[in-house]
Amino acid sequence: MRWPGAVLRRFAACRAGVRAVEFACVLPIFLLLLMGGGEYTRALAISRKVTVTTRTVTDLTSRSTTVTESEIKAILAASTQVMAPFDASNLTIVLSEVTTDAAGTKTTVTWSRTLNGTALPEGSSFPLASGAGQAGASLIVGQVSYAYVPSFGSSFVAAMTLADTLYMNPRLSTTVAVSG
Repeated sequence: MRWPGAVLRRFAACRAGVRAVEFACVLPIFLLLLMGGGEYTRALAISRKVTVTTRTVTDLTSRSTTVTESEIKAILAASTQVMAPFDASNLTIVLSEVTTDAAGTKTTVTWSRTLNGTALPEGSSFPLASGAGQAGASLIVGQVSYAYVPSFGSSFVAAMTLADTLYMNPRLSTTVAVSG
């Protein structure tokens, strides 16, 4: 009668291999949390760079009364340095000036330039955010987007677009003209 009880006690007391089984169960969850946290942090850093890039290109343009085509190209090219160390080939920038008519009812594109994208057609209607425009005034609009593709798990998580838009009044004049 002692024999079955002794065997059961020895079996219950034996811990050989339990740690290995627990580690094998916990490892995939731990790796998923580690990689997911890293991807989230990377996406957050890129989102912040997109916001800073939007601010930079819009601010640099709004500081002038007139910009040349080469100056706009230089401003747009400088955005790749703002995005560093992230890949700027996924970056799209549309830099435009929009003007609201004297009645304050219609906003149209005065000029538009782009990096890795399509410029807005001049004279086309532009939908402003509520309260953003004033009658008879011009705004410099910076629109930046970044096609974010996760480094890990891209087969499970789809690519997403991180974007920001900023409206700024021209600082030294009522409009910013493009020459050359």
